[in-house]
Amino acid sequence: DPSLVLAPPPPPGADFTFAFNGINQSIETDLTGAKFAGDEFTIEYWFKGKRLQSAVRLQGGERWVVSGWSQPPRNIVNVDGVNKELGISSTFPGVQDGLWHHVALTWKRNTTGGFQSYYDGDGGGNSEKTPDVPFPVVDAKVFLGSFLGSSEYLEGMLDEVAIWNRALSKDEIKAHYQSKARLFGFEPGLIAYYPFNDFDTVGPRNVVTGQNARFINMSGAQQQVQDGLKLTDPQPIR
Repeated sequence: DPSLVLAPPPPPGADFTFAFNGINQSIETDLTGAKFAGDEFTIEYWFKGKRLQSAVRLQGGERWVVSGWSQPPRNIVNVDGVNKELGISSTFPGVQDGLWHHVALTWKRNTTGGFQSYYDGDGGGNSEKTPDVPFPVVDAKVFLGSFLGSSEYLEGMLDEVAIWNRALSKDEIKAHYQSKARLFGFEPGLIAYYPFNDFDTVGPRNVVTGQNARFINMSGAQQQVQDGLKLTDPQPIR
């Protein structure tokens, strides 16, 4: 049928991302609250889209970590019953302008400046001291793109979602933004990494554990060729 036009195959070595519709799609990861609990952590990822909401979210009861909450989007953490908020971007045009942006948050217990938000490598200006309380064991899993797969959905594309059990330094965050290099998957402190370049029918793979996350109202059809971020292979370890 000459009217049938097939999409061209992806170029060799193409990098991929996943698109979320902002209506009912999300991903439930294999990362449990028990694995996430502790004295420090980092969440980082790349986002391109219209609504940064629940990009990475762990919430159970009255404790939570959410990167992308409300509008304008904020990073929020609650370890002790008191919500702490930091804006992701206070500069125009901001993180929801339809271009690729790097977003990160870091948290470290009982530390001056222990909670920081970063946007395209910049940030780290908060001087408030964090509570002397570890992030507790939350009876839930980390979700990408929603609140427990039921509401507050992200609209746009996510890529290179990385979760660490240590607080990366300001210089490390900036280097990750500037280098635009993929991780190996075995870096010290890395507990989950979703580059979205491979998946099973159930969901994308966590490179660190080899386990698959679970698609919710989405499938491999939402995987798209990366269009403009130009991520590179990680540099060899010397």
